[in-house]
This record gives sequence, C-alpha cells and structure tokens, in this order.
Amino acid sequence: MHRNGWWSLITPTQDIANRFHEHLMGVFGGFVITESMLSGAAGVLLHVDPTKIFQLDSRTIPPVVYLRDGLLPDELMDVSVNAASLLSQFWSKPLEYMKRFFGSSEGRAGYLAHARVSALEVSFARTKNIPPLDDLMLPLKRGHLLGDGDLQLARDILENAATSISQDIVLTKAGHEAIAWLRVNAPDLLA
Repeated sequence: MHRNGWWSLITPTQDIANRFHEHLMGVFGGFVITESMLSGAAGVLLHVDPTKIFQLDSRTIPPVVYLRDGLLPDELMDVSVNAASLLSQFWSKPLEYMKRFFGSSEGRAGYLAHARVSALEVSFARTKNIPPLDDLMLPLKRGHLLGDGDLQLARDILENAATSISQDIVLTKAGHEAIAWLRVNAPDLLA
C-alpha cells in the first residue's frame, strides 16, 4: 500500500521502481540529487548538521529533481511520474515555465496540478481506481506556497482530468511514457 492510502494491486520491486525512475528521468531530462548527496555536501561544505536543514518532501525544480531517501517503490514511481511531468512542461518552454512557476502562484498551481494528473494517470492504469480528490490534493498542500484560490484551481484541474482518466484517456506526455514503459517492462503492475 502507498503511504498516502492508495492501493495498488501489485507492489513493484525496488529494482522495477528504480528502472522506471531512471527511464523517466532519462527521457524527460531530469538531473537527480538525493537527500544523501545533498546532506553529505551540506555537512562538508557548510559545517552544519544536514538533518536540521533537509527535511523536505521530494521536489522538482526543473531540471533538478530532489529525492528524499527511503521512498517505498510505489512512492518512487509516483514521485518519478510527477517529476517527469514537470520536466516535460519545463523543457517545452523553459523561460515561460520559469516565469510562470516562480512569478505566479496561479501558474505554479497549474503546473503542479498537471503533474498530479500524470501521476493519477499511472495510478489509474495500475489500479483502475480514482482516489478521493482530497487525497490527490495532499501533495499540493505541502510546501508549494499556494493560496486557497490556487488550490481550488488545482482541484478543478484534477477533477476535470479525473473524468477523462476514468475512461482510460491518458492526457499527458509523462503519463503516456510511464504507462508505455510499464506495458513493456512490468505489465503485471497494470490492472
């Protein structure tokens, strides 16, 4: 079971999750930094206890993908699809992405919701289940500096996408790539 309560029919092995992650980062151009890498560098360079600084969830600020240590295989897959979607959006128009992501909480909400749509597409392909909207919104409520209006916009985007996804319509590049990889490399993970 995924830590946020989503059920999958079969839990991926760590090897499958790692290969899935490496594939998506390769296709979508992600530069990965792990918590261990960052903590080690902070301890050496800044002479501080890195555990006091780096207590973040995994984050993507394209082209950098920060991965928290200790992710379960399902979590790594979810984070990977989410990151792949943000990377896809970034690389399509990097300057526009940076301007909208950092210059507007509404723009940031749109990009982050689109990334959650990609993760939902893969989750649905694996489970044929759409989790409650409140569960889908949890990652957007933590550390993204989104106000109530921004969160409502993200909720609306997710709600609209869920209708299509529930009919097996995949809307995003990251969702297409992730599901295609699973069909070839881990078909038993698909419902």
